[in-house]
Amino acid sequence: MWGFFVDTYSNKCNIAGGSLFLIKVVNMGISFEEAKRIANQWLLDQNCDFEIVLIDESTLKEDFGWIFFYQSKKYLETKNFRDMLAGNAPLIIDQETGELTTTGTAYGIDYYIAEYKNSKKINL
Repeated sequence: MWGFFVDTYSNKCNIAGGSLFLIKVVNMGISFEEAKRIANQWLLDQNCDFEIVLIDESTLKEDFGWIFFYQSKKYLETKNFRDMLAGNAPLIIDQETGELTTTGTAYGIDYYIAEYKNSKKINL
């Protein structure tokens, strides 16, 4: 008769009969599709009188998650500067937690990526 138990302290699994092997539990986090859904919901929650959309081709993938950029749909269609959003800070979605963080517009995106990494104590 075979059986097994997992020692949660050492992450070892013992199969009755003497075989040992290592189990590593990995949090896979959220998918890109889920991150995009979170970003789109944030856009909807802004209750604008006009449609705001993600700019898919501008999305960045980082080790910690994704950075989404957005703009008014009308501007993307017309390229008329009167339809353009101002102050539309990129959104960071953490891949592990699904947490949304707004960045800023005073600096380039590299500054906000570094700030986010520092805030999470990520050495990537």
